[in-house]
Amino acid sequence: MPLPPLTENGELPLGVHSGSLREVLDRFGVGSDQRKALALRLARVHRVGQATGHLARFVIFGSFGTSKSEPVDRHGTSPPELPEAPWNKPPRWP
Repeated sequence: MPLPPLTENGELPLGVHSGSLREVLDRFGVGSDQRKALALRLARVHRVGQATGHLARFVIFGSFGTSKSEPVDRHGTSPPELPEAPWNKPPRWP
């Protein structure tokens, strides 16, 4: 499923949206020199994460995913995949 359209405020709607790195870079890594530079850094961080062999997902947040022509930040993280163990499972409520 493609990324949704931006809201009238120039932001993605609230929620978690899935997309390939290519889709994100094609949509948000164009325009200003600032956007292009941030896209290159984001791609480099992703490439380093992939090289570890442990990249399961890559979460991007910050003003990079908005319509701002000069985003001031881009945040990317790779939440760790925890091994299956009883203490890593969410609590069960009665």
